[in-house]
Amino acid sequence: MLNLYTLLLLAGENPLLRFEPGLMIWTIITFVVLLVALRKIAWGPLLAALDEREKRISDALGQAEKARQESASAAEETQRTIGEAVHRAQEIVQKARDEADQSRKQLVEEARGEAQRIVDQGLQRLEAEQRAALSEIRKTTADLAIQAAGRLIQSSMTDEQQRDVVDRFLKELPNQPVQ
Repeated sequence: MLNLYTLLLLAGENPLLRFEPGLMIWTIITFVVLLVALRKIAWGPLLAALDEREKRISDALGQAEKARQESASAAEETQRTIGEAVHRAQEIVQKARDEADQSRKQLVEEARGEAQRIVDQGLQRLEAEQRAALSEIRKTTADLAIQAAGRLIQSSMTDEQQRDVVDRFLKELPNQPVQ
């Protein structure tokens, strides 16, 4: 191992390792000039490009955040709109059901009214036919009774007297409808 003293002795013999103040000053001046030149030529544009890139990244992140917020807002609005549409659809369906139920009730009431009217007309016709039949039966019965009585009492009563007797007989019959 070489110690420091040996190195210094060897350095004295090597011209590159010897201390020369003039060379040192020119080296420092060259270094400073190079440093200033690099700062103006390379570091300035390099730092400006890095700043520009940082600004673009920052802007892109800001736009991405804004887009995310807009997307979330749009999703909420869509959900709200869907909820309103579902609610309106349910209201429409309920209204249609109510209207259908009301129409059904109205049709049932109309059908019942029509059925009652038909039954009432039938009863009126039946009563009219019953009265006509009773009148015809009374007339026929009166004629038969007159004929039978006329044969029995051929000479003692006139036709008019016989008819009066039959009419009194028919009036005494109960006036009940036929069932």
